[in-house]
Amino acid sequence: MKSTLFAAGAALLLLTASVSADPLANVLMKEEKKEQKMVNLDNLNVGTQSRAKTAVIAMIGDKEMTKEQADQYLGLRTQGHAVDFDKLTKEQQKALVEEMALPVVAAVKAIQELSNDEKSAALSRMWMQKTVASTEVTDAEAQESYDKLVKMAKEQNKAGEVPPFEQIKREMKLQVAQEKVAQKLIDEAKIIMK
Repeated sequence: MKSTLFAAGAALLLLTASVSADPLANVLMKEEKKEQKMVNLDNLNVGTQSRAKTAVIAMIGDKEMTKEQADQYLGLRTQGHAVDFDKLTKEQQKALVEEMALPVVAAVKAIQELSNDEKSAALSRMWMQKTVASTEVTDAEAQESYDKLVKMAKEQNKAGEVPPFEQIKREMKLQVAQEKVAQKLIDEAKIIMK
């Protein structure tokens, strides 16, 4: 249960990290150019002895957070520039732990407060997103779907409203991936009409 909860929290973190406020970035990053952030490693304590990977660095409610989990997350957040939690300043460590704690706490609240139907719907959406993201779609498949879209638009006298293929290629690939996943689900389902 503990690993499932932490995995769900990690998944939630990855889904929300790009759209949430980023306090860790404020602590770990300094802006040298407006469009390029650089990791501020000046404050790292390179002389610090690192704890074992299995060491518990924080408790989130009754859930343990290990140094290994923090090291992995730190590596992702800093694009490999910093990979040892123990080398961070206390302020940076606190910011990292709080950022990692948010999805875990949210997952606990979700388990406590969501109905079974809401949990099922959320899991279905997450599974679909994950499956669609890993579904291979060729340029030819996307082009074929685009051609059908253009044909339908012409039939409805809206041909001028369809953007060029290269402009919407990504969206077309996503649509084809969704269609592939949906069709596979239907094909594998045991549906009996009565």
